[in-house]
Amino acid sequence: MSPFSKNAVKAILLAGSLLASYSSMAQAPEFSDRVKGFIDYDQSSILIQNALLFDGTGAPRKANQDVFIQNGKIAAVGDHGSLSTPQGVTILDASGKTLLPGLVMLHEHMYYTSSTAEGFTITENPRTFPRLYLAGGVTTARTGGSIEPFTDLSIRDAVKAGQMAGPDIDATAPYIEGKDSRIFQLARLDGIEAARKSVAYWADMGFTSFKAYMALSQDQMKAAVDEAHKRGLKITGHICATTYKEAADVGIDNLEHGFWAATDYMADKPKGQCVGGSRGGMTNNSPTEGVGSDLIDYMVQNQVAITSTLPVISKGSSVFTGFPENWGSVISDVDRARFDERRARFDNNPQWIEGSDKTLQAAVNYEMEFIKRGGLLVAGSDTTGMGGTLPGLANLEQIHLMVWGGFSLEQAIKVVSLNGAIYLEQQDNIGSITVGKDADLLLIDGDISADIRNVYKSEITFKHGIGYNSQRMIASSEKTVGGPGPN
Repeated sequence: MSPFSKNAVKAILLAGSLLASYSSMAQAPEFSDRVKGFIDYDQSSILIQNALLFDGTGAPRKANQDVFIQNGKIAAVGDHGSLSTPQGVTILDASGKTLLPGLVMLHEHMYYTSSTAEGFTITENPRTFPRLYLAGGVTTARTGGSIEPFTDLSIRDAVKAGQMAGPDIDATAPYIEGKDSRIFQLARLDGIEAARKSVAYWADMGFTSFKAYMALSQDQMKAAVDEAHKRGLKITGHICATTYKEAADVGIDNLEHGFWAATDYMADKPKGQCVGGSRGGMTNNSPTEGVGSDLIDYMVQNQVAITSTLPVISKGSSVFTGFPENWGSVISDVDRARFDERRARFDNNPQWIEGSDKTLQAAVNYEMEFIKRGGLLVAGSDTTGMGGTLPGLANLEQIHLMVWGGFSLEQAIKVVSLNGAIYLEQQDNIGSITVGKDADLLLIDGDISADIRNVYKSEITFKHGIGYNSQRMIASSEKTVGGPGPN
């Protein structure tokens, strides 16, 4: 039942409609013609009727729900037919469809990675990635490390101004990386002061988040963490030379890629060196005993959030049976050929698929145990060519994979929505279908509780009450995802 009675809703509308409309109009961006071409709903009053609703809080799903959007906000939620709305309200019939909160995803990129004849290459995709994220229901995104920093800031600002279709962006600065980096396009920072100065410089340039990377030492990480925290900003990490426990000891806020990137499983790991494989350590240890259990407890006790990025390790598994309709069309011919060649190797080696399934299930098991013990699990897609992950699609895939591994739908949806908002300290504004919050919503053409693969059928993404046509954004991005061809 709606927290607003019919009379209360009428009172809100009569007393505040003109003021709210004026405020909304004053703050609304001037959309470019390109963006306008993706918009199906821009009315001040919209009533979504008869949806299967997951509110993002973890509460049980509800059938036959109505959601009333007024001036970009969620004004009321209730059983079908229970809400009072103004005359002339735009009706969207959601019978047979699923309504989710807009996704709040915390490991997104504006680039795609490729291996060329000369080595590993990272290529920015600034034009279509933002709208593909939006097509997949992502209304708020934290980027997961920048390669072209001023491009990322420009994307953030262009979206805010209505000149590009995309999610609201919490922009992460260029990677804070050590001098022994293996990636050609990253800065190689030598010494503690270099790490601190990097955070200070990019914060001054307007970045609001930071990411420690694999070759960074613990001492350098501490300098980066201290500088970020001094400015009231957060820092995450995809780390290797420094262990998860060492990162927690210096106050890191978040760690990426679940528990498979941790090097804590190695009893004889040389301090400050990135050596050996990490994924096997997770798979060969239990989340409920020994080193795995201790690691989870340490993260919970130190309030380190963990980002699940299941899509990037899923493409060799039995869960992946091909790209869903329409989404596969966005990959460039060169990168599609690369991906198909890699997948064919797995199809020809069933033991590889079995091993991939084992890794994927182990990752989910660790993440479920982390939540059970009180940890904050958030999620991201890690859109990279090496993982065959596509912007927008991979965000939906995260929900599918969590459910495959044992999460309930309600749990999975909370991870990709409200938990992300909590980490960003935006839970009062976004992350759940709650009266008073921004009207950030994802309408899916199908019942995801009947078939989880319906989750890929994104239809309309509402951001601040503006409804964007997901399929039109996908179609406009044909063959745009990918890096350069072989050199």
